Amino acid sequence: MSEYIEPITDLAQINDDECLSGYRAGLGYIAVDYTQKSASYWHGYRNGQSDRGLEPVSPQSMRIAQQMVAAGRAKGMH
Repeated sequence: MSEYIEPITDLAQINDDECLSGYRAGLGYIAVDYTQKSASYWHGYRNGQSDRGLEPVSPQSMRIAQQMVAAGRAKGMH
């Protein structure tokens, strides 16, 4: 990731497919796509890294995760 990616601050900003791809990469299930520029991909990647215990969970990530679960958008993430 060569450029700074703005963090996700609103659930509406997340592209579910890109987030899931990043999440799976963060878990180590698939290769990391370093050409990705989307905040959704890197949000998912950081969450995957957190779930592996490699990164701390930020308060912002926790808030967005809670919103995703409440909205029913977290299905199939594992």
